[in-house]
This record gives sequence, C-alpha cells and structure tokens, in this order.
Amino acid sequence: LSPEFRRYLIPASLFALAYFSFGFLLLKAYQTGFSVADVILLYALFNVSFVVFSIPFGSLGDAYGRWKIISAGYLLYAVMSVGFVYATEPWQIIGLFIIFGAFYAIDEAQTKAFIADIERERRASAVGLYNFVTGIVYVPASVIAGVLWAWQSTYAFVFAAGVALLALCVFLALRRKIVVPALA
Repeated sequence: LSPEFRRYLIPASLFALAYFSFGFLLLKAYQTGFSVADVILLYALFNVSFVVFSIPFGSLGDAYGRWKIISAGYLLYAVMSVGFVYATEPWQIIGLFIIFGAFYAIDEAQTKAFIADIERERRASAVGLYNFVTGIVYVPASVIAGVLWAWQSTYAFVFAAGVALLALCVFLALRRKIVVPALA
C-alpha cells in the first residue's frame, strides 16, 4: 500500500485510541438520571442523528475535501467528550448523543472515502487494513476507558478528548504528506 495511506494510518490509529465503547456513553446517560428504557431511546436518537447527518457531511466532503471533514470529525469528537465531562442535565446528554451521531456520520463514511481517494488501486485492501488496525486499537481504548472510569468516570472522557485533539494535530501535521492522487 502507498506511503500516503501508511501515513494516514498514524493519526487514524491514534484517534482509535480515543474511540472507546459506546457503552460508556450509555453509562454516563444512566449516571445522569436516564432510566434503562430511556437509554435505549438515546441509542435510537444517535442512529437517527447519524442518518440525518450522513448525506450533508458526504456532500461537504465532496465539495470541500474529505481531510477537512475528517479534521472536523476529530474536533467534534473531542468537543463531545468534553461535553460528557460536564453534562449533568438530561437535555445536555440528549444534545451530546446528537453530536455523537453527527461525528459517526463523518467517521463512518468520510474516512473510507478518504482511503479510497488515497489508495485507488487497492481500495478494498486499504479499507480492510484500516479496519483491522483501528479494530485492534479499540480494545486497549476501551480497557483504558474502563480503568479510568473505575477511577473517576470523567477521566475516560478527558482522556478521549485529549487523544482526539492529539490525533487531529498529527493528522494536520501529516496532511501535506498525504497526497490524494488526481483522477485519471
């Protein structure tokens, strides 16, 4: 695979370390006063938000460049994580689940489209390797979040925000070295 793709795996893998299990968001909602039934509704709200934001973010990625939208996604995830640190009211949790759906719309489509742009000849192999590498990193991400949660629940979100911002900085620093080839 290309050097550009391998460079992109660096910030993507780093960001995966911030991306812990969705269960921690549900636990925070429960901790904030949502019942178990309401937590299930929050999961549905996240999915609706994801669906609603998918097409607009896809259009923005096509129009302004996927790297800008991916950068915005990393920032949005950091903001959401900080929001979970300070959220104490149900309306705040609801807003944060909507933001998480918006982030997920970016992450799910734009990263794979960006990979396809970078690695035109071996798209499937590149997406597969991306999923493999980030999937492996998700395990320690959730273990770290679990240890931090056991210590103090807000620490998991502080860690996620810090790592997401670090991944954003690395992505922006490597941006000039991740050249997207022109269409033939």
